[in-house]
Amino acid sequence: MSFLHKSIVVSGGQIVGNVLNMLAGILFARTLAPSGIGQFELLRSTSLIVVTIVALGTGGYANIYFLNNLKVQPVRVVTNDFKVSLVLGVISAVVLSALPFCLPSYFGYVNLLAAVWFGVGSGCLLITASLRPVLAAQLAAKRMVVTDLSTRVTILALGVFLLTCGRLKLETALIIVALGNVIACLVSVWYLRPHINMKLPFDPKFFLYVLKYSLKLSAANLLLVLSSSITVVLLRYLVRDFDTVGLYTRAVAISGMITLVSSAIAPLFYAKWAGLNGKDLARQGEMAMRMNFAFGVVACVFVLCFKKLLIRLLYGEAFMGATHALEILAPAVVLVTVFSVCNQMLAGDGRAMVTVYILLATLIATLVACWLIIPLLGIRGAALAVLLGNFVTAITSMITCSKLYGLKIHRCIIVGSEDIRFMLKSLSRKSFVQMMPDRIRVQR
Repeated sequence: MSFLHKSIVVSGGQIVGNVLNMLAGILFARTLAPSGIGQFELLRSTSLIVVTIVALGTGGYANIYFLNNLKVQPVRVVTNDFKVSLVLGVISAVVLSALPFCLPSYFGYVNLLAAVWFGVGSGCLLITASLRPVLAAQLAAKRMVVTDLSTRVTILALGVFLLTCGRLKLETALIIVALGNVIACLVSVWYLRPHINMKLPFDPKFFLYVLKYSLKLSAANLLLVLSSSITVVLLRYLVRDFDTVGLYTRAVAISGMITLVSSAIAPLFYAKWAGLNGKDLARQGEMAMRMNFAFGVVACVFVLCFKKLLIRLLYGEAFMGATHALEILAPAVVLVTVFSVCNQMLAGDGRAMVTVYILLATLIATLVACWLIIPLLGIRGAALAVLLGNFVTAITSMITCSKLYGLKIHRCIIVGSEDIRFMLKSLSRKSFVQMMPDRIRVQR
């Protein structure tokens, strides 16, 4: 399977996963109501932040560098990292299980069984996040997709089952999400079992060596998670209302659909970018940005025109209050499509730290805006903070790529007839085959 094929498989899996995640969100929201889904999403956002921070201590995406660039034996890399992730996973499980009882006024009431499962699921999520990059290093596209989808399929299937039994509530929702994370963890361990040898002693020197690279490569992901999740955490702290949090997260979920199309067409540009530099790279980057932005604008207009109908159909009348946030978040998400292209260009050029600086500016802008605006405008304030943060991201990334690669900003927005011809040609079978790079043999 060519690299382009693998990219399409992974991107397709991500789209399917997002759809399944959206369906599960609809199921939970309609059952738990705004207050329940608000408490549920607060716990999930907190878990994601904690796990991402703790995961900095694992190899993560640094494992790709050690496996593919330094040619370190997979057994040494995977075994050492697996032992570290086990310890950190247990620590995360204990901390997150205790958190609802330490801050009951903030997280709300959660029974002991659900809290324990919530912690266990978070620990398994950390282990999976640590091991998944090894599958990426192997270009094991199908295994990556199976690992990712196992969580979503489990959550949706169990959610439907419990709903039909009349047992779906906050606690059971937390448990089935935890079970989904456990399944994904077991799947990733199963795939990598040939490279896990628990008899090998832990190598602290190698761990510190990997950690040095991991902190650099994982910093951007941490900032991205913080930027996207911090509004939920601060909205609960500043407004003290689970209903508002629930409405806000549903607006976020609907606006997130805007990026589905741009994610689907992204692999069409991968082969074209390979080996390009100078003006050729700049022109290709401009076209990718134009297409992403155009699809984002079309999707945004659709969401804004039918916002009330979408909310009513997906979540019901109880969530109509999410309209105010959706009106702001939909345009905000369009700006993410610009950053996604710039991020790909910077990552492909080995400029990961530039992305870190851009996302750091985004996080600071979002934090300041949340703190100042949410007490005044509530749910609208949270949405405006995201809009400001995404605007900072889009502008700084576009200016950066303009200086580094010679991109013309006006050429990054307006779609031309040549772009339409390229997309139609790319979607044809003959051109699709011609775009494929040389096949890459991967040892499994």
